[in-house]
Amino acid sequence: MLEQVPEGVALAALLIALLAIAGVGKQYGWGLAMSAAVIAGAMFLPSPIFWTGPHASYVGISSRSPALYTSTAVLIAATMLPLRRAPPSIGLMSLLSTGYLGLGFVVFWPTEALVLSGVTHFLVALLAFHLGIRLALSGLLLTGTYEKFLAIIVLALLGQLLLCIVQLFGYPLSIYPDISNFLAEGRVVGSFNHPSTLGKFCLVLVPVVAPTFFSRGLSFRLGWSIAVLTVVLSGLTRARANTLAICVALGIVALVGLMKQNRGLSGRRVLTIAACGAAAAGALSVTFQRLGFKDSGDRQHFMEVALNALGSVWRTGLGANRYLEVIGPTDALSAAGFPVHNFVVLLAVELGVVGMALVAYPAWITLGTSVRACFSLSSRSTWAIGYMASVPGLLIIGLTGWGMLAGTTLHFWYFCTGLSYGMLRLQRSSAADVASRDLFTIYGPDPRVDVRHSENLVDRRRR
Repeated sequence: MLEQVPEGVALAALLIALLAIAGVGKQYGWGLAMSAAVIAGAMFLPSPIFWTGPHASYVGISSRSPALYTSTAVLIAATMLPLRRAPPSIGLMSLLSTGYLGLGFVVFWPTEALVLSGVTHFLVALLAFHLGIRLALSGLLLTGTYEKFLAIIVLALLGQLLLCIVQLFGYPLSIYPDISNFLAEGRVVGSFNHPSTLGKFCLVLVPVVAPTFFSRGLSFRLGWSIAVLTVVLSGLTRARANTLAICVALGIVALVGLMKQNRGLSGRRVLTIAACGAAAAGALSVTFQRLGFKDSGDRQHFMEVALNALGSVWRTGLGANRYLEVIGPTDALSAAGFPVHNFVVLLAVELGVVGMALVAYPAWITLGTSVRACFSLSSRSTWAIGYMASVPGLLIIGLTGWGMLAGTTLHFWYFCTGLSYGMLRLQRSSAADVASRDLFTIYGPDPRVDVRHSENLVDRRRR
């Protein structure tokens, strides 16, 4: 658990990260530096710097009491950059979400540290979504810096691969002392404390790298390197639902890319798509069993318990982060540390139906914008295709588990979603510019396009 990492280690890691940010920011730009820090903080050491109360182990979306984490500190620091603002509609939705969480804490739910920790967790996720939007609107993913951003992702995934290889040989190289059971089963965890977490991080990267499938040159090679690494890493963790989700998302993007660019089916592309399809087919029966198509099992029992609770608390919910605190004493299986394995139902039970819709607005508003952009005759966006391709995978994972809502997984998911939404807005606002439309929506980021055009586009929007 995160609370097992010494606060001194987390503080030292934060100081090192700040020095690295200063060096990278001076050389390549502060937006790129802060995005690298966000990735590093979320993926490698999301540890508490200090706690506001007791921090005994707890199974939930957040810790038992609020804490300042290294990843949260990086997010807060990044919001201080002089970036472009998010659209007013996003500000309004965030205001409504924040207001609901505040009202729930003051009026509907117990004013205790457990709930405050959950409320803070969701607020940080919304902050990550805002940061992703602002970075995208400020030109982070335009030609020139986009390739550097992809290179950062490649380095992060290679770091995870190195940790996984070491763990495969039986060495528990991790900041978490409780991974030995997973290693004994032949499952690696990377830098996380559970095997399934790494695959979730890989999945939410798909929309961010999907435009490279429609590109050429360096960005195309980096994108395919990331795609291969995500499948390999998820496969090493033996999280079959995650591997299925990633393969489905990548398969959709690859097939659409082949049809969109009319490149034909070479042997190499056929083998790549076939490999993804084989991996997906191998995990399909497992996913059906988890959804309860063959037998009920424990997951079906957890669903019944949660739906029974939802019937009486659907208006306001039990309170953020309180699921096991309330449901545990009434159900022996849940008390063993197992929430309902469905992120939609878990959100609804904890926050109420209205709260669920408000807190999940980054996901559904980005999906709606993607659908509009993808089917628009004037703007068939590669970013829209990438996000829509990831939705089946998110549903495969989200409807069979709850880990997408826990810890920095939710924060990183919303950060990547913000990047996608920001690029969709940037594309839509530039639709009248034929050259920019070619750059963004027909080919995706293309290293051969003069980077000065992209910079001038952002400058014109700032005026």
